[in-house]
Amino acid sequence: MSGKGWGSNRSPGPCCASCIGSGRHLSNCYRMTGAPPQAHEAIYATWLTLGGATKPRTANGVAAVVEAGETAAVAHGIGDFIPATYDVIVSERKTTRIPGVRLRIRTLTREDVIPLTGYLA
Repeated sequence: MSGKGWGSNRSPGPCCASCIGSGRHLSNCYRMTGAPPQAHEAIYATWLTLGGATKPRTANGVAAVVEAGETAAVAHGIGDFIPATYDVIVSERKTTRIPGVRLRIRTLTREDVIPLTGYLA
């Protein structure tokens, strides 16, 4: 299968070939066939693409990629925001070509971050 119809001129890797028809969100971020859509899929896809699930935690025990500001409020279901850009805090210098994403380098402590489960990690 070619990825051309999905915004890419490259063929997908073998692990993505079976799920390319199910929905591409960002580069290398796909939803598996049969998986229900989530309320804030674009925020989660951005977090995943930036390495939120794969990067090791910092020395302070905090995730290396953390949503911030209005983006975090939307993910937590607080307020009635429609963010124009997604604010993301990263632990070390990083760049992205994802449109509408602003990366900020900050050193966070465990008290600064509330996971989506609502419990302090």
